[in-house]
Amino acid sequence: MNERHLQGAVIDLCKLYGIAWYHTYDSRHSVAGWPDLALCGPGGFMLRELKTERGELTSDQDEWGFMLRNAGVNWDVWRPDDLRSGRIERELTAIRGPRAAPRKPAKPCVRCGQSPRQPPGALCAFCDEKVDEIVAAL
Repeated sequence: MNERHLQGAVIDLCKLYGIAWYHTYDSRHSVAGWPDLALCGPGGFMLRELKTERGELTSDQDEWGFMLRNAGVNWDVWRPDDLRSGRIERELTAIRGPRAAPRKPAKPCVRCGQSPRQPPGALCAFCDEKVDEIVAAL
């Protein structure tokens, strides 16, 4: 399994578990050695470098890993065997955190009936009524 296939499998798991992920589309314009994936869930954040079974870290990747770990960041390397062993799934499950209770829907705007989904002080996205006024009126 190459790195691209491993990355696809990890991203599929992230989508399944509701974990936010980021991968630099074109690393030629990025700092050398930065990890392949940034992964974030309610239970934590991690950076992962993806390698084939025999793939070796470059000196830049090794240096970034050292600095990130020393800074307290959850950084590590994942390989195809980690997918087969269940390690990747276990680590993703850990940052997924406990299942959150469903969010209550935003209170509808008293003027237009739509959900403003804006912070207090902002305007309703549908009718420009101030959200403070909407909440106060309910």
